[in-house]
Amino acid sequence: MSKRIISRTAAKRFSTKYIVDAKSGCWLWQASCTDRGYGFFTMYPKQKGRTNAELAHRASWILHVGEIPDGKLVCHHCDTPSCVNPGHLFVGSSQDNNDDMMAKGRSRLIGRPMQDACKRGHILSGTNLVILNTGKRLCRWCRQARDREYKSVQRAGDRGAYNAGMRAYRQKRKSEGRPCPLTRV
Repeated sequence: MSKRIISRTAAKRFSTKYIVDAKSGCWLWQASCTDRGYGFFTMYPKQKGRTNAELAHRASWILHVGEIPDGKLVCHHCDTPSCVNPGHLFVGSSQDNNDDMMAKGRSRLIGRPMQDACKRGHILSGTNLVILNTGKRLCRWCRQARDREYKSVQRAGDRGAYNAGMRAYRQKRKSEGRPCPLTRV
């Protein structure tokens, strides 16, 4: 991996963005998160053409252990997406991560019946079924409705209100001391 210069204040700022769960030992990320519960952390100075953000668990590994080899992932032993405790992380390949998932029974293919309807009750089969390359099954009708709503917001130029609502939601969760969505404790 090409060596990147880490911001001088990164380690200090990082330590203010998580809380320690005494029960599990997880360091639960409290700052910005993806919709799947993985944290984001800005650790590099801005460089033209490169992102300065890193997934929080990867940033934790870099700050506490060292560089991540090319083509490798930082995986969780604890299966908590928002955990940034380097003792709960390991470096492995995509295959290692899949093997870990299968061994723990977290695969969507093991022990769960196939979903036959979306959360709004539309049947997931035939032309109404969209299968993403990740294997996720989506309702075509709901996806098109969501896309129409998003495009109408864009046309109306009201993205500011949409973004303000999301900021208010995140701020409310943070003030209540609740971690990012999808956090397992």
